Amino acid sequence: MKTCFTYIRTSMMSDEKICTGVILIKPDGKHLFFWSKSKVDLALSIMSWENREGIKSIIDMTYRAIESAKLGMEWTIEYTRKNDSGFISWDKPSPVSINGDPEEYIKSVYNKYVLGPVALS
Repeated sequence: MKTCFTYIRTSMMSDEKICTGVILIKPDGKHLFFWSKSKVDLALSIMSWENREGIKSIIDMTYRAIESAKLGMEWTIEYTRKNDSGFISWDKPSPVSINGDPEEYIKSVYNKYVLGPVALS
């Protein structure tokens, strides 16, 4: 299994970004994705980009599409990482070893790293 975090860039002038979600990709290609609307709203509130409402709609639509996607997330993440998509970015998927329920694991990661203190990268 692999996990990776997603971020929203808050500035066009720097690489500052806020962690807004985490995904767990299972060996069969299925995934679990959790994201925080409040962290997206926080990122948007300090964002230096214009048209924040349009960006908010794109982020919401993108994250909801990820939630409902069935397979192919690892490929999508790698493609997005290589072909910079602007204000949404992903870190590199990292292998993890989970002894127990994958959903409980990813929920604990989400609570600690996404909902926890603001994670600037």
